[in-house]
Amino acid sequence: MCRRITKWLPLLCSLLLLACPPYPGVTTHTVTYHPNGATSGSVPVDGNQYAPGATVTVLGNTGNLTRDNHTFEGWNTNALGTGTSYSPGDTFTIGNANVTLYALWKPVCITSISAGSQHTLFLKSDGSLWATGSNQNGQLGDGQPWNRSTPAKIMDAVKAMSAGGFHTHIIKTDGTLWAAGLNEWGELGDGTWTERSVPVYIDAGVLAVQGGAFHTFILKAGGALYATGDGTYGRLGDPLCQTRNVPYFIMNHVSTTAPGDEHSMILCDDGSLYATGRNQYGQLGTGSVADSTSPVFIMNNVAAVAVGEHYSMILQQDGTLLATGRNQYGQFGNGTTTGSTTPVTVMTDVAAVSCGAWHTLILKTDGTLLGAGRNADGQLGDGLGMDHASPFIIATDVIAIEAGGRHSFFMKADGSVYAMGDNTWGQLGDGTNQDRYEPTRIF
Repeated sequence: MCRRITKWLPLLCSLLLLACPPYPGVTTHTVTYHPNGATSGSVPVDGNQYAPGATVTVLGNTGNLTRDNHTFEGWNTNALGTGTSYSPGDTFTIGNANVTLYALWKPVCITSISAGSQHTLFLKSDGSLWATGSNQNGQLGDGQPWNRSTPAKIMDAVKAMSAGGFHTHIIKTDGTLWAAGLNEWGELGDGTWTERSVPVYIDAGVLAVQGGAFHTFILKAGGALYATGDGTYGRLGDPLCQTRNVPYFIMNHVSTTAPGDEHSMILCDDGSLYATGRNQYGQLGTGSVADSTSPVFIMNNVAAVAVGEHYSMILQQDGTLLATGRNQYGQFGNGTTTGSTTPVTVMTDVAAVSCGAWHTLILKTDGTLLGAGRNADGQLGDGLGMDHASPFIIATDVIAIEAGGRHSFFMKADGSVYAMGDNTWGQLGDGTNQDRYEPTRIF
C-alpha cells in the first residue's frame, strides 16, 4: 500500500499545484511582453505568477525582436515609450495589477555625413555605413561596378568615416581602419597602388581619418599624425615631398586635419594651426605665395578649419571666422571676390564651417545656415543657381553641415537631412540623378 502511494505522490502534487494558485488566498499577477511594432522575431515569455510586492527581473530580447529602421532599446510600460523604461536584467516590484512591457524602439537616424568629390557616405545611429554616388573607382566599397543614386549599406560596426576625392576610409568600432576606391597615388595606404572596390584593412588603433583629393591623414593615439598618398608640393607635410602608399609619421599632438586638393591644414591639441603644401593663391595663410613642404605655424586659438580648392576657412575659438586664399566666386563669404594671402575676418558667432570645391557652408551659433561662393549646380540651395559673395540664409534650426565637391548637406534639429547641388552621379542619395537647386529632404 505504501509503495502504491509513493508511486503516485509526484502526480498528486502536480495536480494540486495546477488546481491551487502559488500563493493560496492571494491574487497573483503576470508580466507580459509586447512586440510593439516589431517586424520579426518573438517576445520573451515570463510564465511566473507574481504576488503583490514580488520582485520581477526584466527579461532580455531573447527572441531577437527587430523592427525595420529601428534599434531595440529595452522595454517600457507604455507603448509610446512615455512610461517607465527597463533594460534587460533590471528589477521592479509588481503592484496589484498585471504588467505589460512594450518593446522600446529607437528610430535609426543619420549621425554623420562625409561628402567627397562625387560620392557621399552616411553613418547611421546603429553603426551601419551607407554610400551613394560615383563608384567609378570603387569608392562606395560595395564591390559593384556601378554608381548608385540611393544609399547602399556597406558594413556594420562603424565608428567614423571619411570620403576623400575618389576614395573612402572607414574606422570600425574596434579602431581598425579600412579603405576602398582610387589608389593611384597610394591614398588608401595599403602598401600598394591597386584600386579597391571592397574595403581592405589598413591599420589598427586609429582615432580619426580625413581624406583629401589624393591623400589621406590618419590620427592615432597621442595625436600622432600619419599621412599617405600624393606628396607633391608637400601636401603631406613630408619635407621629401614623396608620394607614399604606406602611412608616414608627420607630427604629434594633432587634434584634427583638413586635407584639401594640393594643400593641407593641421590643427594641434593646443589650438595652434599649421599649414603645408601648395600656396599659389595664399591658401596657407602665411602672407606669401611660396609653397611649404613641411607644416608651418599660422596662428593660435583655432577651434576648427576647413579647406576648399585653393582656399581655407579658419574658425577661431571665440567664434570668429577667417578666410585665406582664392576667392574668385566669393567663397570667403565676406562680400567680395578678392583673395588674400593672410587670414581675413569674415564674420563672428560661427559654430561650424565646411568647404566644397568653391563654395562654403557656414553654421551660426543660433542654428542659421549660410552659404557663399559657387552655386552653378545649386550647391547653395538658393533655387536660382547664382553665385553669392555675400552669405545668404539657406535654412534655420540646423545642427550639422557637410559640403562635398559641388554638393551640400545639412541636418536639422529634428534629425531630418537635406541635400542640394550636383547629382550627376547620384551623390545626393535621393534616388535620382537630377541636380537640386533647393534643399531636398533625403532622410
